Amino acid sequence: MDSRSYSGPSWDNSQEYHDFNDPQIKFDSDKSIELIEEIERSSPSLQEAVSNMKGNHIVASSEQIRTAQRVAEKRQSVVLFLGNLGTYASCSLSVNGDDGDAKALLGQVQSLRARLEASLKPLQIWQIFLGKDQLEEYLKHPIVKDDEFTIKRARLKREALLSLDQEALIKTLEVNGPTAFGNLYDDLSSTIGCKLEIDGTTKTLGLAQASALLEDSNRELRHKAYRAIEDAWRSVAVPCAASLNALAGWRLTLSEKRRKHFLDEPLFDNCITPATLDTMMQTIQDRKSTGQNAVATQARILKIKDYSPWDLFAPFPSDSSQDSRLTFDEAIELIKDAFRTVHPSMADFVQQMINEHWIEGTTGSKKRPGAYCTKFPKSRTPRVYMTYTGGMKDVITLAHELGHAFHNWVMRDIPMAKTRYPMTLAETASILAQTVVNEFLMERAKSDQDKLSGLWTDSRDAEAFLLNIPCRYQFEYKFYERRPEGSLTAFDFEELMNQSWNDWYGDTLSEGNKMFWASKLHFHISSLSFYNFPYSFGYLFSLGVYARRAAMGQDFFESYVKLLRETGEMTAEQLARKHLSVDLEDKQFWDQSIDIVSNKMDQFSSLSKSLGY
Repeated sequence: MDSRSYSGPSWDNSQEYHDFNDPQIKFDSDKSIELIEEIERSSPSLQEAVSNMKGNHIVASSEQIRTAQRVAEKRQSVVLFLGNLGTYASCSLSVNGDDGDAKALLGQVQSLRARLEASLKPLQIWQIFLGKDQLEEYLKHPIVKDDEFTIKRARLKREALLSLDQEALIKTLEVNGPTAFGNLYDDLSSTIGCKLEIDGTTKTLGLAQASALLEDSNRELRHKAYRAIEDAWRSVAVPCAASLNALAGWRLTLSEKRRKHFLDEPLFDNCITPATLDTMMQTIQDRKSTGQNAVATQARILKIKDYSPWDLFAPFPSDSSQDSRLTFDEAIELIKDAFRTVHPSMADFVQQMINEHWIEGTTGSKKRPGAYCTKFPKSRTPRVYMTYTGGMKDVITLAHELGHAFHNWVMRDIPMAKTRYPMTLAETASILAQTVVNEFLMERAKSDQDKLSGLWTDSRDAEAFLLNIPCRYQFEYKFYERRPEGSLTAFDFEELMNQSWNDWYGDTLSEGNKMFWASKLHFHISSLSFYNFPYSFGYLFSLGVYARRAAMGQDFFESYVKLLRETGEMTAEQLARKHLSVDLEDKQFWDQSIDIVSNKMDQFSSLSKSLGY
């Protein structure tokens, strides 16, 4: 019996704060309050300029411009302080959802952020309506100049703005509105238990622990874990439904007031045009058979006729009697070896993440499910969070999050204002990283069985990004279309979710994941809606980037890093034109990326049949 430990390490965030009694926490908090108060005292002159605006044009005095520049300076400092405090609290709560000190600090940070945003509204509106010539004078300040892309993008939204008082009030109310519902969901996800029978004993596991069992080779255990997770979420279906209804209701009300479509905000935040999104999603819809073929081949390899949602994370069947899982150290070495094929500095970075204890991979009953990458803005250092249990899905997830971390790392010397890149482009780095690992597994394959195992990993990506993500997008879109008619019940959500699964997976699955609307964190994030299509965008865009590696050879890495470093300074379409010479509103680009996936899935099916599956 394999007695190896598969759990990952715990991270060490004491480099930022020793604990919640660290005096630096009080200093950063007090300094934030002090700076916010200074901003509030400076706001009246900017507010007066907005109130006295003639038409859609502000004429500012030189003193007013200097005041605005000073406010921008203070804003940058507050963002650093609150960002550090918020990251520390969120990291602690991810590991232990019952951490009272972390909850208290996060609540304080959220309140201060709302106060900061309200105090900054005069500046933000002033920037939007400032005359063109005076804007150029305002941008001469080095800190303001760094924020030029964001400011000029914001000026495109002037027609959607409400009055200054209304905009400030919205920010003030958010903390007890959508933010509170997001906090409620976080509390639920870290405290509800999953009861299931294992080896004749009924056990209660946390969601993260139970989710890890979905990667087990024992189908009966996967099924038990899936039903236990499903039952756990159904037990809190009413508050989860209330959360979704409240979040959507808030956003739809704002969209109505601004005379905007509910997709306008997520499109703007992700720096893509409606035409780009429509073209990409329609291309994926037209070619969803690529993802369906991947699932059908998985079912044939596993010899399962009634392939089901609890089989989607099943491991590749190994001929060996040994445990096919990898220890955390083995996974790190695999990822380093893969990254090294692109450039040695990528492998060195992974080792630094280990040396500095910047990765959290333990298991625990109070841990929240999922995985993410975050960063401490003061030190400009990244952190990776997940629950590592050794399955290949965990290995790929680890590579994915390390890709995000590498993206942050190569931008650490860039002014903070230029490092705020949209999620569409963020997913480029993470998905390219996992693609590199997948390709490495294929290249080192010693047999056809090994090649099939590598293609199995590729098939998981095809299913996730060409079926699962579009399924989420369809569900959320249809929900937002229905929400103005009234709140949906938990049963309504189940039906809507099930229909989306059936539409995308077709007859490749025996049933849909009806409780996915509750279990998927992405639907419940208070600050973002449609946290789905950027994943498919990142997947297909990264394939387009990675496809140039063979032709560029040693020049690829330098070109890739240049692309990453400019993700906070231009739209996705501008970045694609500059670095890839492609038009994202043209179906051809998306078809070419899906062609790469389709060819792999054809090989996956053909090889599996030749091996007798």
